[in-house]
Amino acid sequence: MVLHVETIFEANSHFKIYKSLFDYHQNACFVLDLEGKFILFNDAAVKLTGYSKEDAILMSFIPLFIDDCKKDVSRYFDKVLQGNETGFKTTIQNKHGNKVEVSLSVFPLYLENLIVGVGCTAQDMNEINNLNLLLTAANERIDFLSFHDELTGLANKTLFGEKVDIAIKLYKNTHGNMLGIIYFDLDRFKLINDYLGHTIGDQLLKIIAQRIQSCIRKNDIAARQGNDEFTILLDNVTKHEVDIIAQRLADQISEPIIIGGQEVFLTPSIGISLYPEDGQNANDLIRKADMAMYHAKEEGRNNIQFYQANLEKNNSERIKLEHELRKAIEKNEFILHYQPIIDLSTNKINGLEALIRWEHPHQGLVPPDKFIPIAEETGLIIPIGEMVLRKACYQMKKWHESKIFLPTISVNISIRQFFQPNLVSMISQIIKETNIEPNRLTIEITESMTMDVEKALIILNDLKNLGVNISIDDFGTGYSSLSYLKKFPIDNLKIDRSFIGDIAESEEDENIATTILLLADKLGLSVIAEGVETSEQLRVLREHSCNEAQGFLFSKPLAEDELNQFLSHFPENLLDDRG
Repeated sequence: MVLHVETIFEANSHFKIYKSLFDYHQNACFVLDLEGKFILFNDAAVKLTGYSKEDAILMSFIPLFIDDCKKDVSRYFDKVLQGNETGFKTTIQNKHGNKVEVSLSVFPLYLENLIVGVGCTAQDMNEINNLNLLLTAANERIDFLSFHDELTGLANKTLFGEKVDIAIKLYKNTHGNMLGIIYFDLDRFKLINDYLGHTIGDQLLKIIAQRIQSCIRKNDIAARQGNDEFTILLDNVTKHEVDIIAQRLADQISEPIIIGGQEVFLTPSIGISLYPEDGQNANDLIRKADMAMYHAKEEGRNNIQFYQANLEKNNSERIKLEHELRKAIEKNEFILHYQPIIDLSTNKINGLEALIRWEHPHQGLVPPDKFIPIAEETGLIIPIGEMVLRKACYQMKKWHESKIFLPTISVNISIRQFFQPNLVSMISQIIKETNIEPNRLTIEITESMTMDVEKALIILNDLKNLGVNISIDDFGTGYSSLSYLKKFPIDNLKIDRSFIGDIAESEEDENIATTILLLADKLGLSVIAEGVETSEQLRVLREHSCNEAQGFLFSKPLAEDELNQFLSHFPENLLDDRG
């Protein structure tokens, strides 16, 4: 009994649905009559065999298979005609003569309990194998990403915690030396990431990960905790060995990185905890290494600190201080002190540097080095910096109205402020509010702000167009490229106090200061020496024609009332007999 297969479909009310499933199935599908001739052939079958539907219809299925397989295939066909479903792998030869390994699923087709044909689906084994390879690779990738950082390939925080706990268990059984946990982040990485772009930021993190791996031993584990934070598990070490590895890590990370056509400098703040003395489980050890890292930041960044018990108290105080700092902004608890800048050729006050102080309601004056790092990390430096600028400019206006003439007032801005989008408009607005002459305001930046030369140049030119002066603070401690220095529209260089302290005793420091003075002279820039405390330091600076100086030799930073008194008694010949 031979029936056209469409009779089978038409006998069912869902004919169109079944026919669509057949035609558009992703696998090759075909239907054979009881004599083994093709009577339905979908597009996927055309692709697999190379035969068009016209070629295939009423063609026997037997010639499609290679000779070695024809006998087995006929046997399977007979088995299906007896009402059995089956599946097997075999090889066909397509119309172009190419052999294709296929996997077949074959089943009988019934009409009113009678078998009227045979249905079959076929898959190219190469496609199946490729799909399996893809699935295997995908599963392996999923497994990898469950325990590793996708960007750097390092362990993630989950795997790291597990590894630490395992190391602790092994330690208890073997009684080795100690376990060391290093926790560090990259100083000011967020700013670099924001202003050089996240693509470059990601490349930097990959390079840092490679440098970490080059510093540690085979059995040590490095992990990325998130963002720019990394941890390292050092197994079976002494405290001295941990210190050596941490220092090697700091040195490697601090090496310049050439990326995007420019040099980038990164430094780490490193915290360390030790097992068993600092904690008994992974969470405690990681937390305490993290606390030690924050202590490293408080100590000026770019240094190494071991966990100490008093850090628990310090951490609690830091959290409390951050909370109070937010309140201080709301309550306007900040005041300015002013340190005179002296013209060394005329002995006159040539300007003032405005320095922030926090008048805490219970603690009194909180030193800047205690709250400024917190302000920078939390972003609170943005509103605080704007407050300082506004207070300084209003103070200049007040002095002017009181007939006290001061050439300029200098205000430091942080790197976060420097790259904030509204910096120039904000300064312009404050100048208009206070009605001071723009050239009475000097904006002090640090060398690190000029790392991205193109962006820095745009910002500095915009500032210069306002008419303000621009000074590079702490010059000599950063990483300015001298080839770009001449491009920046700056007016002053300030020699960092670290070179001034031993300038009268250290030939090296004197040479550095002399070099800066010669460089500035060639570029037509004025030089200000910071931290001048002795007449001997002043003598050396004068010998090398330094333009200006500030420091305790002349005056400490003064509150407004103290400064007014100082100004009224400041003689022009104050420095005549001082070296």
